[in-house]
Amino acid sequence: MKYFEFKILDSIPIMNQVHELQVLISRLRELKVAIPELLQVGVIISKLSSSWNNYRKKLLHMAKNFTVEKILRHLRIEEETWKRDVV
Repeated sequence: MKYFEFKILDSIPIMNQVHELQVLISRLRELKVAIPELLQVGVIISKLSSSWNNYRKKLLHMAKNFTVEKILRHLRIEEETWKRDVV
């Protein structure tokens, strides 16, 4: 299944890729496969590319308190910060 093979790449905006992962989760739900929210959060964190290692470590320490919505907010802010730093 594509869900387990999914990888986040540096060459594509992270939010686009996370959206794609959410589409896969929706398809699994349609097949009556339930994926707990905490597992979804863990999968998103684990799929981050190696360039996100430092941020991944930070997220892992906070993961118990995260919902998918919260992790998406954090990733969006971090991605925007990276974009500003590059310019």
